[in-house]
Amino acid sequence: MSLLMRMATLRCVARTAALLFAAALAACASPFLLERADLREVLESFSESALVQGTPNAQTRRVLRQRGLEEAYASDPLLTLEILHDAAVRSSDADILFALAELCYLAGDDGAGGERDLFLSSAVYAWFFLFGQEPGRRPSPYDVRLRLACDYYNHGLSRALFDEESGGLRVEAGQRHLLLGRLEYDVEVSRFPWNRRFDLFLPADHYDIRGLAIRNWYSGLGVPLVATNRVAGTSLRGSEPFAPSNLSVAATAVLHLRGTLADLARSRVQGTLEVLATAQLSTIELAGAEVPLARDLTAPLAHLLSRGEGINLELRRFFGAADDAQDYGLYILEPYQPGRVPVVFVHGTASSPARWADMYNHLVGDDELRHGCQFWIFTYPSGQPILQSAADLRSELLKARATFDPSGRDAAFAQTVLIGHSQGGLLTRLATSNSDGIIWAQVSDRPLEEQDASEEEKAFVRRLVRFEALPFVTREIFVCTPHRGSVLAAWLPARIAARFISLPTRVLAGASGLLLRNPQILARLGHENPTSIHAMEPGSLLVTTLERMPLAPFVHYHSIIAIDDPDDEPPEGGDGVVAYTSAHLDGAESEFLVTSGHSCQANPLVIEEVRRILRLHLRALVAATPPEGEE
Repeated sequence: MSLLMRMATLRCVARTAALLFAAALAACASPFLLERADLREVLESFSESALVQGTPNAQTRRVLRQRGLEEAYASDPLLTLEILHDAAVRSSDADILFALAELCYLAGDDGAGGERDLFLSSAVYAWFFLFGQEPGRRPSPYDVRLRLACDYYNHGLSRALFDEESGGLRVEAGQRHLLLGRLEYDVEVSRFPWNRRFDLFLPADHYDIRGLAIRNWYSGLGVPLVATNRVAGTSLRGSEPFAPSNLSVAATAVLHLRGTLADLARSRVQGTLEVLATAQLSTIELAGAEVPLARDLTAPLAHLLSRGEGINLELRRFFGAADDAQDYGLYILEPYQPGRVPVVFVHGTASSPARWADMYNHLVGDDELRHGCQFWIFTYPSGQPILQSAADLRSELLKARATFDPSGRDAAFAQTVLIGHSQGGLLTRLATSNSDGIIWAQVSDRPLEEQDASEEEKAFVRRLVRFEALPFVTREIFVCTPHRGSVLAAWLPARIAARFISLPTRVLAGASGLLLRNPQILARLGHENPTSIHAMEPGSLLVTTLERMPLAPFVHYHSIIAIDDPDDEPPEGGDGVVAYTSAHLDGAESEFLVTSGHSCQANPLVIEEVRRILRLHLRALVAATPPEGEE
């Protein structure tokens, strides 16, 4: 063999040896690798759960691996759950309890059979994970499984009690099967203080919300509910004083378990399903711990609004087509709470309480205001005479005082706040002014008692024109209020619309005879049909009269004024309906200007100003209240 051939052969052998050596080294290389990854992907792997990704959490997978149950779980999940149940009962191991809560939920979600029993089992195991240990041995608040266990408890309970036919939860005592054993439970509603019977409890988490800017949802323990009724009432008035018939309120369902894991070992667990009014309650004591309640304060409001007729009803009531006198007046949306300041919203012309929805929703989401205030609404046919609507507002507030605080000892009721938008601000102003005979003097030179009228007619008119400021209303917020009239009221289309307004029957019956027999009064009024539109014309009899009727000296008042053109500087400008010069009041404690049109109730800057004023009001009340035991 030549030298060249021998060298080629050696090179080939060397290459082959090198390849074999490299292969040997590869076989001995580490199988482990640390490489950079997208942070979001890493975080998602840490936060895997049956609720979101439909896969077990890393801690649950570790339990399965440690016990050699990975393959068993893949082939027979239910048998694996029974094995873990026996292990948990023997050891009280919190890791196994959490794994059971998650895997039971996952099995129910996967349709493994007996889904509702599996969801209920998930809630039960989650309860024992959260509260089954001594306080010192319970999960750390920094353990990611603590929040997940709350979620398995909440959603497991919700899905276990869900009724497909009604779309709500079955809130009734009974017995239910668990993965192993059974649960017996009763129902408790003592902390749900409504006298009426609600027959539908909708799980709030099943619903999306539109039309409201924010959702007041709070994480915690329990199933957030919308308590309501399956059939909407035909009348707006409910059976309780000042409560609407079609009421939707915030509630939370909590399943309290009694006993220990030993009871679970004996295949029998007992508990209580409690429904709580969470507009008033934010925490609950469970197993010696103060636990926040899961709550949704916006879903009930959205449900209530979705049952209304919206703009159609507003127009019908403006033109008088909805002459349902019993439906007008003051409404509360929660049971009366002594010690909380009533805050009353009064809507404007061709409007309704729904226009306050965003503001109401924001304010009840403020802990200080929710615990210090109770929010009410006043509704009225906005086309009828303003003096009539103002008299109705005063009567309803006096009736509420007699109903809820007859002794006059509730210091919070004595600090009631009125918030009026547009025409509503004129109504609230007439609730905090003294007439002093000024109004009647504008329409007649002869005293009312000397008029050619029946006693019933005189009493009707007297209610409109003779009044004193309500002593328990101490603060007002005027929002775009036409104190000196509205430029829109004098607009020709508005005058034409006013001709189509039908006054309520009670107004016509109360005043028509007196006006017919005393034509000089009608001449002073200037209109055969004295609607709210006529009263709000600049220079009208009512407008000029209000100029001579100052608010009571004990009333603090604030103005919120909208100017639609940001280039206008007061006193120029207005909101398109009310000029700045009409909305401005000398002596106001504050005047807040906002760039907006007339309907500014949902403007976040307006809401924030109202929040500021209400907090100021509450803090002044606290500062003025003597310590307990002192007078």
